[in-house]
Amino acid sequence: MPVMPLTQTPVATETAVPGTVRYALTDMAATILSRQDIESLLVTGTVTIVGTLEETLGYDLGIATQPYADGEMLPRTAELAVEVNAAESPLDDPVIRSAIEAVLSTDGDPTTIREDLANAGYPDGITLYVTAQPPELMAFMTALVNRTAAYSILIQPAPSDEHHLLLRLNPEAVDVLIPLETISLYYRASPDLSVTISPNGLPVAVR
Repeated sequence: MPVMPLTQTPVATETAVPGTVRYALTDMAATILSRQDIESLLVTGTVTIVGTLEETLGYDLGIATQPYADGEMLPRTAELAVEVNAAESPLDDPVIRSAIEAVLSTDGDPTTIREDLANAGYPDGITLYVTAQPPELMAFMTALVNRTAAYSILIQPAPSDEHHLLLRLNPEAVDVLIPLETISLYYRASPDLSVTISPNGLPVAVR
């Protein structure tokens, strides 16, 4: 059975044979999982990628990055981090870059940061453009907005390939990388299913 591309939403699985499990993943959950993870689910059923948690409720087993009212948290998580592009103005200024790093690390005092920005020539604050890899991570841009709101720093989606900040999942070490939050996975299964948690932290169901 072929593996569906993770960016395809939704994917029809109406040809599932009786007895197989119909899995549904939100697009954000699918972004977190690897191709091998998807293949492990396909061993016992079919996989459909949908847009929202509510859309998973019509399937035998749903996996999402938000909790279900009658579901459980999985042991599988992903780390969301932001990479600071030190080559892009104004972050090429060490003073500005240090201030932004302090803000994103939640170590900065708002008054001090605003003063630092003003002294560096930005009395009205600065605008930083953010992008994400993969693009679905832009759904978490609010994590950046919430951290910077009190510091006269405006966060906006990057209008082109040039960006100041890059959202990444489980990133390898880079020069300037700041953790933002841990993303948890949750699942909900139909009562007639027998569910076990696999070594990779995912629910595997059989009837």
